Amino acid sequence: MSFFGFGQSVEVEILLNDAESRKRAEHKTEDGKKEKYFLFYDGETVSGKVSLALKNPNKRLEHQGIKIEFIGQIELYYDRGNHHEFVSLVKDLARPGEISQSQAFDFEFTHVEKPYESYTGQNVKLRYFLRATISRRLNDVVKEMDIVVHTLSTYPELNSSIKMEVGIEDCLHIEFEYNKSKYHLKDVIVGKIYFLLVRIKIKHMEIDIIKRETTGTGPNVYHENDTIAKYEIMDGAPVRGESIPIRLFLAGYELTPTMRDINKKFSVRYYLNLVLIDEEERRYFKQQEVVLWRKGDIVRKSMSHQAAIASQRFEGTTSLGECPPHTQGKTDPYPDPTQHLPSPCPWPQGTMMTSMGLNEEQKEFQKVAFDFAAQEMAPNMAEWDQKELFPVDVMRKAAQLGFGGIYVQTDVGGSGLSRLDTAVIFEALATGCTSTTAYISIHNMCAWIIDTFGNEEQRHKFCPPLCTMEKFASYCLTEPGSGSDAASLLTSAKRQGDHYVLNGSKAFISGAGESDVYVVMCRTGEPGPKGISCIVVEKGTPGLSFGKKEKKVGWNSQPTRAVIFEDCAVPVANRIGDEGQGFLIAMKGLNGGRINVASCSLGAAYASVVLTRDHLNVRKQFGEPLANKQYLQFKLADMATRLVASRLMIRSAAVALQEEREDAVALCSMAKLFATDECFAICNQALQMHGGYGYLKDYAIQQYVRDSRVHQILEGSNEVMRMLISRSLLQQ
Repeated sequence: MSFFGFGQSVEVEILLNDAESRKRAEHKTEDGKKEKYFLFYDGETVSGKVSLALKNPNKRLEHQGIKIEFIGQIELYYDRGNHHEFVSLVKDLARPGEISQSQAFDFEFTHVEKPYESYTGQNVKLRYFLRATISRRLNDVVKEMDIVVHTLSTYPELNSSIKMEVGIEDCLHIEFEYNKSKYHLKDVIVGKIYFLLVRIKIKHMEIDIIKRETTGTGPNVYHENDTIAKYEIMDGAPVRGESIPIRLFLAGYELTPTMRDINKKFSVRYYLNLVLIDEEERRYFKQQEVVLWRKGDIVRKSMSHQAAIASQRFEGTTSLGECPPHTQGKTDPYPDPTQHLPSPCPWPQGTMMTSMGLNEEQKEFQKVAFDFAAQEMAPNMAEWDQKELFPVDVMRKAAQLGFGGIYVQTDVGGSGLSRLDTAVIFEALATGCTSTTAYISIHNMCAWIIDTFGNEEQRHKFCPPLCTMEKFASYCLTEPGSGSDAASLLTSAKRQGDHYVLNGSKAFISGAGESDVYVVMCRTGEPGPKGISCIVVEKGTPGLSFGKKEKKVGWNSQPTRAVIFEDCAVPVANRIGDEGQGFLIAMKGLNGGRINVASCSLGAAYASVVLTRDHLNVRKQFGEPLANKQYLQFKLADMATRLVASRLMIRSAAVALQEEREDAVALCSMAKLFATDECFAICNQALQMHGGYGYLKDYAIQQYVRDSRVHQILEGSNEVMRMLISRSLLQQ
């Protein structure tokens, strides 16, 4: 802002106390440009200082008082002279006097009410700002600083579906359904169009998202319509009985929450506009209002033991143990590719038996994981895959729920849960994003290795930041020349004084380049398994480098690279366990890792079955839903049966591993072999039953197929699992 009058004699600056840590948000200015401002929410305290710097130290500045204001106001462009304030707070900083030297004045506005979201439109602006004023006899010295306010909402309690009809008597009858009427700003609008009667030639159909800004009252009302996006639904003539699925992704567009009658000055509403054009260029319209809202951050509590995890809840959301109000008593007919599991209703306690045999505490863990998967992972799953993003922030949110060190002991920040608890949690998380969950499972395995085989100093150094996911971990066993034959690894670690010097490379390492801690199996002694040791290498160690990022079929939300050691000196204090114990450590880690990755396959298969069931209920061919076809009914029954069988085998193996039974290795191998094979087959069959739609990246099915395929290869290929199982049988 510019100064007025004698403002040139003093520089005024408004500084926030939390400026370094406070998030900034982009906001459009009146000229259409975007600038970043400090972001605030309703009820937050605004504090800082007003700094005054005299340009001429030898000259005094007389004033009639100094104050700072926090103001929220609405500016109508056609009535520039009048500003309508809805928030006005004032703090006096200094009484009348004079300023003889540069100085600063502290201020604080506590728990400030900010009822509306910042908005800049075509005819109106709603802004929040701080204004520091040095009152003078002639002209005041004024400095303003704008901030941005976002209004956060929780999931609506009522969110009914919408049905629309477009009809011309004896010529056209189209039904259009939306899955709900209220959407958050990064949501996906899912719908279906049914052509019940078509006797006119339609050549084009589209859906528009329209923003309508209304200002003024009475006869002086102004409406400004802005088409935010256009989606072409069809280019060509439809056929009677045909149905077309709709997916409208809201992320990426400049949208604000719906604003209704803000301070009786303006409104902002959004509409879905269905447009049909026939061969004679006649246009037919049908418009329906939808409500947009900004999804609030999940409020989490700290936790230090099992019961604490069970108490976690997402504020304002529906527990996964019960159906949301808009789905009670019915099946949601709109399988959403990115928010495909708002709840596991109606099967979690029924045919799918996700909670069968679990105690109440384990059911609580499961609910929390399902909630997190549906609300934090599923909406981003497709984007992470397509853009190959490593979702650090979301994984750290998962760690706040205890998922960074699920079976790590509590004294170093872990959750101290059992292997069965872990399998339940990973299955639930994998419904939201199988690839990301798989990485979290590897990270957990690394943390468990250090916790179990490390000394007290190592446990307390490495485990706490791993459990919070402040730091990430990677497991380094496979090499270019030793995959299934892990005991033949060549990466060497030669001791020189109080260091090991590592040389060699590891291949296909998940998280490589992004992780901070690398649990490395390397050769410190003789050939074979007894010459292998386990050493922790920290990122940034001289001699540690990484290969190019691999381009993979799936698992794209986690980077995969080679890890390269070139005269990499690591302290002997970083060795986990004794020399020669590394192969035993690696295998014990993999026993749990096989249960974990099988659980990830289970989550992918479970989500695929649910999506397929919903698709069969909605998709019509030959005049009736596909769900009426007995062949497909039987296929679905087979999928559900194989899914439940896989779950039972995984959980049985998890219990055996926890109890350290003699048959644990064989059972873990059986569970990994059976579940990853069967669950991939389930996902693949689900894609087939979706037809051509299943092959589109708009649908989640194809991603479950791609992400679960590698589970048959890693953590010991399924061929190696057969070797371990047969060896166990022949040795009895």
